[in-house]
Amino acid sequence: MTAQNQRLVYWPMLKSGDFDMIPSQFDFYNRMLKNAELRSRIYWQHDGACFSEQIENFGLPNPAEYGFKRPDWFDKGLEYNAWLEYEWDTVLEFCQMILEKQRTMQMLILPLIYLS
Repeated sequence: MTAQNQRLVYWPMLKSGDFDMIPSQFDFYNRMLKNAELRSRIYWQHDGACFSEQIENFGLPNPAEYGFKRPDWFDKGLEYNAWLEYEWDTVLEFCQMILEKQRTMQMLILPLIYLS
């Protein structure tokens, strides 16, 4: 999966209020969270979660994108791809979408609560 292209589909949904389709993408990241946490702990010995840009369904880097012939000297936690080895920002955009959805839903729900 190319996570970097998926975000382009969900930003317009968030803006237009089409919230019914968005949870599936948020769930996609939630399902992979444990593996992303383990990856950070094993490779860099710290708490956190690392989602690569080219990601497969279990939260690990897609080997078809990063190659199977990584040099022995290359950092085991990085993807062996000059264009993507330090590219981790797509998950942060989805985190921002989650926060925006929460903020927007509160705006939509609060008037109903106050007026009921």
